[in-house]
Amino acid sequence: LRCNLVSIDKDNTLVSFNGQGLSAENMAEAAKACDEFWQGIEFMHLSMYRNLLILDKDRRILDNCVISPPHESMGKNVDLLLGELKQQSLLLKHFIECTAKRLERFNHDDIRYMLYPWGPSERKTLPGFQALHGLKGAAICEAEIVRGIAKGLHLTAPKIAGATADIDTDIAAKATATLNMLKEHDFVLTHFNGADEAAHRYDYQSKAEFISAIDEEFLEKIINNIQEPLRIVICGDHVTSSINGKHNKNAVPVVAAQINTAAIPVKINNYQDILTFLMRASDMRG
Repeated sequence: LRCNLVSIDKDNTLVSFNGQGLSAENMAEAAKACDEFWQGIEFMHLSMYRNLLILDKDRRILDNCVISPPHESMGKNVDLLLGELKQQSLLLKHFIECTAKRLERFNHDDIRYMLYPWGPSERKTLPGFQALHGLKGAAICEAEIVRGIAKGLHLTAPKIAGATADIDTDIAAKATATLNMLKEHDFVLTHFNGADEAAHRYDYQSKAEFISAIDEEFLEKIINNIQEPLRIVICGDHVTSSINGKHNKNAVPVVAAQINTAAIPVKINNYQDILTFLMRASDMRG
């Protein structure tokens, strides 16, 4: 399961899904306080408020248990949100309650911290990207879930100094890394997580500024520093509202472009069009 460090108020209302009020150092300390050998559970700290729980049982229980994602549940009572999970799994109930006690030293001003498990999944073996598409691929990303998918697909995924998976990520460094990967790879995915994080914090201004910075510091650098034919698709995996901080099912804008080529412009109407545009065999590198 994914496992967020969250904050709640004196009424057990979920106040934040991302350890709001704690510094990065505090969150690392909080994770360390919860990191021990738990019988039946492996706790794995990723970064900031993000952690994983790996269970060696309770799979069938979790299949039938509805757990609301914390970023979709702000303002709701955490006892109600996790009630079914704790009822179905005594193992996770024990973990949640024990770690809450360990986090008490971080509490302040009627704000308390706890670990919130959600998003159950299971280990899968993914097919290799090159085997699927006949193309050599790379991924420039820092968000753990994206790096995990990239590694599962056997994409080259270099670590980038200054990449943070938030709005303070080094956009120029990502542009440089993307250009370097394009020299030897047919396909490069560059992922930016900051707009999503800013929207979850209701920070529409920072979200807008971050997207503008990607235009200026990333796209402009790519376009000005590559001479080969290149296909570019810009899109998001979902919409995140800066008003309520939640993901929603609205349509995601998609921009497709071809540079350094006289190829006929294409229309993108659906996912299959994106796949065809990017992966069709030709002498273009994309």
